[in-house]
Amino acid sequence: VSRNYGMKQFKQDLKLAIQEAGLKAEQVVLLIEDHQLLEGFFLEYLNCLLSCGEIPGLYTSEELEPMLSPLKEQMAQEEFRGTLVQFFNRRVQKNLHIVLIFDNSDPSFLARCEANPALFTSCTMFWMDQWSEKTVRDLPMMVVPTLTKDTSMFHRIYYNAPDPSCRKYLTCLQAFTSIVSDKKTSIEERQAYLMKGVNKLNEAKSLVDDLKEKAAEKGAILAEKQKEADIALEEITARIQGASDNKKEMEALKELVGEEMVTLEQRKKAIDIELAEIQPVVDEAKKAVGSIKPESLNEIRSLRAPPNDHSALIPLL
Repeated sequence: VSRNYGMKQFKQDLKLAIQEAGLKAEQVVLLIEDHQLLEGFFLEYLNCLLSCGEIPGLYTSEELEPMLSPLKEQMAQEEFRGTLVQFFNRRVQKNLHIVLIFDNSDPSFLARCEANPALFTSCTMFWMDQWSEKTVRDLPMMVVPTLTKDTSMFHRIYYNAPDPSCRKYLTCLQAFTSIVSDKKTSIEERQAYLMKGVNKLNEAKSLVDDLKEKAAEKGAILAEKQKEADIALEEITARIQGASDNKKEMEALKELVGEEMVTLEQRKKAIDIELAEIQPVVDEAKKAVGSIKPESLNEIRSLRAPPNDHSALIPLL
């Protein structure tokens, strides 16, 4: 029975128990304690159910007709003389067993019994004022599954109570069970929460280990690449140094070429001066050669040896 339990929920539970007993012919025990009778109508409904096997108004006609139709064949087989509703109510009275637990020390106990006569006429009453010592000793282990054999704590609670009763003792055990269950649930939730944190830490540790391993591999590769870079830097430095030496040689060669160019320029000027001095002679020789007649050249070619007298050729040279 929850905090929001009311008449609607109670009717649903009654319908479930009645249908199991009346339709399926199952042996059903409906156990109700007095503290679960939250409203006065609860006990009135149970009184009707005990006295005649039905609760007026619990089902509507629209609900009864389709619900009871499967019982027609069974009613014919049993040769029941009556209506289908009466057959259903008889099966409910036969198969549904209602167990009511009341605390006789409750001020409303006597009024409830007087207002609902079916509690006397249709019920068997078991009056239990006090439990035996064996029951007091064994009951905690039956109600509280987590208890060990040591139940002396509950014995002291029962026997030291100012007004001990079976109901109060059972309520104490149920309250203890509820508290233990709540604490256990809270601890399990806390444990699960902590385990999630531990799992996250383990995952983080595993991730860090993987990253360290990868970093070590990358470090080795980096060291190798750094070594190659150092070698390449040394080669570049050597090449730069060689290029610097070559530059110096080129500058020295350029300077030497410059000096040679100056010398050649001076030589060219001297040659130009000499050519300027002999140019008139060359021009005059070209002019003299150009004035020689072809007949004279032919005559010269025809001579086997030059004449003894060369004076005639001097002016031509």
